[in-house]
Amino acid sequence: MHTSTHQHINIAFHSTQFSMTEWQGAFDAVASNIQLHNIHPNNSSGGDISRIEVLLLWKPSVTDWRSATRLQHVIYLGASIGSAEQHLQLPDDVTVHRLHDAGMKIAMCDYAEYAVLHYQRRFDIFAQAQKQQQWINDRDYKQRDDINVCVLGLGILGGAIATHLQQVGYCVSGWSRSFKNIDNIDTYYGDDAFNDAIDKCDIVINMLPHTQDTYHFLNHQRLSLLPQGAALISLSRGAIIDTSALVALLNNEHLRGAFLDVFEAEPLSNENPLWHHPKVTITPHQSAPTQITEAAKEIILLLNKTSTVIG
Repeated sequence: MHTSTHQHINIAFHSTQFSMTEWQGAFDAVASNIQLHNIHPNNSSGGDISRIEVLLLWKPSVTDWRSATRLQHVIYLGASIGSAEQHLQLPDDVTVHRLHDAGMKIAMCDYAEYAVLHYQRRFDIFAQAQKQQQWINDRDYKQRDDINVCVLGLGILGGAIATHLQQVGYCVSGWSRSFKNIDNIDTYYGDDAFNDAIDKCDIVINMLPHTQDTYHFLNHQRLSLLPQGAALISLSRGAIIDTSALVALLNNEHLRGAFLDVFEAEPLSNENPLWHHPKVTITPHQSAPTQITEAAKEIILLLNKTSTVIG
């Protein structure tokens, strides 16, 4: 794949997590005229910030970009927006984008299915039994269509998870803050429909975006509405969940368990009680790492469609 653009674009790259060298290599493999520049407001040695037209951004250390007066587009190098990105200060009329796939759909769907299987096949119970040297003799096996899964957040990745789980045999419903229509999925939306969405679920998957409206959305009140013995899988942003409320409901056995990939503060501190909780499974934000080559292809397609930057 090669970009069809010929006009030079001033593209800045800023990330505390990703390597610009690695991303430049990905662009070199799929395009011949994309040159990234490590420019930010506190480092004039990288180039003239006033000339930036496109900013590629992920987990920034700098959030004030108002001096980039020619900036037209900011592209987040991930599928969701983190807390630092939400506080960006940008010039007027800048369009903000995020990646829609970049190879993450397949990875996220694989992870979600694995986590659902963890509870369907009672692997959480077997893990606890192993620690106690307890041999479980009963054969309490449930088919996939015995398991009701509710996906909270039906954006691009949440919708993909819901569709995938339905296609492999689970009973799937979904809830979002605004109306979403997905084939073969019962969807609910709005606060008034939240209870109906989660009423009979065995497993809830958190795919809600982190916004001012969703901070600690899964608080003690809403988590208590989940059916007795339900399990929670969280894959989008850790700030959606009130961790203290989650731990309390795990401790009083209202919730069966939690399979967590994202956390309000990352990495987890050594003192965090989630590390050693017997009903919690932790992975270090690995459910769907950005696939850099696929992301570069998606960014090029986006730039080619953006006539204000690309001729």
